[in-house]
Amino acid sequence: MVDGHGVAWSWHQAVERMAGQLASLDNPLLATWASDLRDIGRRVLAQIDPPMAATMAAGMTPPLAAALATWLFRGRFSVEEREASGAAAVLGLAFVTEGAFRLRRGIPSG
Repeated sequence: MVDGHGVAWSWHQAVERMAGQLASLDNPLLATWASDLRDIGRRVLAQIDPPMAATMAAGMTPPLAAALATWLFRGRFSVEEREASGAAAVLGLAFVTEGAFRLRRGIPSG
């Protein structure tokens, strides 16, 4: 939560911030994803109660952030890590935190 605001406000701000970053990249595919992210954000807020919102956001953040990092900073990640980012994003949208594990530096896959 930010500055004493509730979970719903914080969730909305986080989704809008991420969607704004995607939309500002001047990439049609990422602009579509920004729109989809906003839609998912609204749907999540409509279906959950405030304590659950924090739990869901905590589960989604690591894999989604790791996937986004591989897309924004492609040169800093190996081909294998970039390929794993798609799965991490899907798992993040399904609230599966483990999607970020394969993208951690220094941990061999398999």
